[in-house]
Amino acid sequence: MQVIPKIGEQWPAQGGVNAGLMRGVDGKPDYFLIISIDPAGKNDDLEWGAYGEEVEGANCEFDGLKNTTDLLKAETSHPAAEFAAGVIIEGHNDFYLPARREQSLMYANCPELFESKWHWCSTQSSAHSAWLTYFEDGNQGILSKYRSYAVRAVRRYYPLSNSAI
Repeated sequence: MQVIPKIGEQWPAQGGVNAGLMRGVDGKPDYFLIISIDPAGKNDDLEWGAYGEEVEGANCEFDGLKNTTDLLKAETSHPAAEFAAGVIIEGHNDFYLPARREQSLMYANCPELFESKWHWCSTQSSAHSAWLTYFEDGNQGILSKYRSYAVRAVRRYYPLSNSAI
């Protein structure tokens, strides 16, 4: 039987802390969201990027991996997503920029892991703005893509069996 660490505890050999179980969307399985706590998975000063461009598909509120993938495929630069996707911790190279609702889970379960500042989500709002979460109070808002804010990389862990959950 697989042992799942408690929410807020470091997950050995998984690159971070267990933020809790996230519901899969569009028929995809549920997964545990893992928040990077390694300095390599944090950046305090990055633009979302591509101000004035709306990236098709990068507006999902739940699926940050899909959003990040769509941002990386775009012809223009998206520094926040590029940073998160480039993170390698404990041999894992599947990190990404979390979506709006993934950040809601992160704030609900692990706010102590974050400095009280705005963090970019991978969820865009329009050609000129994207979503952020303020980790002082969990507030979410829309700000201009050309501004610089913090980024925290996350990854997923899919349980082999739901019996351990």
